[in-house]
Amino acid sequence: MAKHFDFHGKTEEFVAAKLPNLIQENVLKNNETIVLISGRGTYAMKTHLENYLNEYEGISYSWDNRSNSFFVRKKEEKNTYQDDDSEDNFYKDYFDESNYFTPENSASNKDVEEIFQSFKFKK
Repeated sequence: MAKHFDFHGKTEEFVAAKLPNLIQENVLKNNETIVLISGRGTYAMKTHLENYLNEYEGISYSWDNRSNSFFVRKKEEKNTYQDDDSEDNFYKDYFDESNYFTPENSASNKDVEEIFQSFKFKK
């Protein structure tokens, strides 16, 4: 279950002092989802929290209108291919031109006929 932190009624200075540690320890380090409750009212705390959340790379967040809360989680890493030998080998295995049928390596008509004849049913 996600940890909940209630910022309702707190000051912007309080958010600035507490939020970096909460995000670092819970989200980035331990890969947990946290819930930041801003409360209802003028939405001033929502604005403050959102401004701080926008400064962090490596996290994503969503806003829930019903609970007036931000759900903050670690941003998922995208699969990126590295330009290394393993990638080259991957492509060589699947796109090796020696497996293509070319005039040099294709079967002759005689070879095809022999193969075809070997599969015919004998009477």
